Amino acid sequence: MSKVFLAKDISQILDKLDLNKLGQNVGIKVHFGERGCTTYINPKLVRVVYDKVIASGRKATLIECNVLYKGSRTNSTDHIKTAREHGFDEEIDILDGEQGDEYLDLDSCKVGRGLEK
Repeated sequence: MSKVFLAKDISQILDKLDLNKLGQNVGIKVHFGERGCTTYINPKLVRVVYDKVIASGRKATLIECNVLYKGSRTNSTDHIKTAREHGFDEEIDILDGEQGDEYLDLDSCKVGRGLEK
């Protein structure tokens, strides 16, 4: 059974993680939210995770893929612009290319080609 941690301060959870199990390049999966919405993770919480990974001597990047529907996350340029508007100022990599058509087929599941990095 997986362990679930609950805390009012994310640092209490991060202190329990063994970052030594991570590689040198760490992708932090984030949902940046559509333009005009508020249903995305608080960028201040993401910054705490990002800083913890960087402090461990690793490289961190926020990662996501474009969406299939028409919106502010349909292409990488607009996607990153939306992320910035929502307060995410860390390095961002949209893994499936500018138009969302760069992917790997893994067991009939399409994932962003940027995972190869």
